[in-house]
Amino acid sequence: MMIDEVDMKQVLLSSLAMALIVPQIAALAQQPGHQALQIDKVQRAQRSQLSDKKSFKLSYVPDPDPIPMNRHFRLKLLLQNATNKPLDGALLKVDATMPEHNHGMNVKPKVKALGQGRYEVQGFLFHMPGYWEVRADIEHGGKREQVVFGINVEIKPTQDHGSHQGH
Repeated sequence: MMIDEVDMKQVLLSSLAMALIVPQIAALAQQPGHQALQIDKVQRAQRSQLSDKKSFKLSYVPDPDPIPMNRHFRLKLLLQNATNKPLDGALLKVDATMPEHNHGMNVKPKVKALGQGRYEVQGFLFHMPGYWEVRADIEHGGKREQVVFGINVEIKPTQDHGSHQGH
C-alpha cells in the first residue's frame, strides 16, 4: 500500500507541529518562577470496566499517577472474569491512540504477566494533550474481546513551590 501525497503532507505537517510545540511546553514547565504544567487527573471512575462482550473485567492504575506529559509511564492491570475471579494466561495487546488526530503513540508498549490476574504494560508515552483511547485486546479461554478506556489528557497550571521561595 502506498501513502498518497496528501497523506504524506499531513504526516509531515503534524510531525513538524509536534516538533515545535512539545519542546516549548516542556521548557515552560521547567522555567524558574513560572507555573509548572501537570496533566489533570481525569476519569478515575472509568479505570475499571467490562469488555465489549461482558466476559472480562479489566482495571488499570497508571504509574506514576498522575500520568506525566511526554515521559514514559506504565499501566498496572488486573484482569478478571465477569464474576471477579483473577485470570492468568491471557494474551493481552495494549496500545493507545488519539482518534481525533488519527494517530497513536510514538512508542510500542510491552505486556508482562505477573500472576494472579495482574499484568504490567510498560512503554506508554502521551506526547500531547487531548483525548486518548487505551485499547486492550484480550484473548482467554477461546474468547476474544476488547476494552477501551477513554483518557482525557489536559494540562493544567500548578504553582511551583519548590525552587522560588521569596519571589
